[in-house]
Amino acid sequence: MTSKIIGNPVLIVFNMQRSGGLPLEQSGIPTMAGFEGRVERIGRVVRVAREAGMPIVFFAARHRVSHADFGRELDGDEGVHCVEGAPDAEFVESLRPKGEREHLIVNRR
Repeated sequence: MTSKIIGNPVLIVFNMQRSGGLPLEQSGIPTMAGFEGRVERIGRVVRVAREAGMPIVFFAARHRVSHADFGRELDGDEGVHCVEGAPDAEFVESLRPKGEREHLIVNRR
């Protein structure tokens, strides 16, 4: 991955997972209104980056099923969320990494 990124502009896309469009009861975390609009705008930026051949790095919050990597999140403001394999942890369909110039970094904490 490094050789494709060093010295080149890179688009970074953070946590565009299905949880962002779900109500608190389903996602486990408070989300901002306007998720669909953000998906649309970010989708346009991703398309332009792909057309330009720019590397894209996607970050995804994904916790282990054992909850071993949850920290203070569960102290009251947040519930269990983005657990590996759960539907809310999956990327929005239009904002998934694809191709050899796109990379995924899983953020555990």
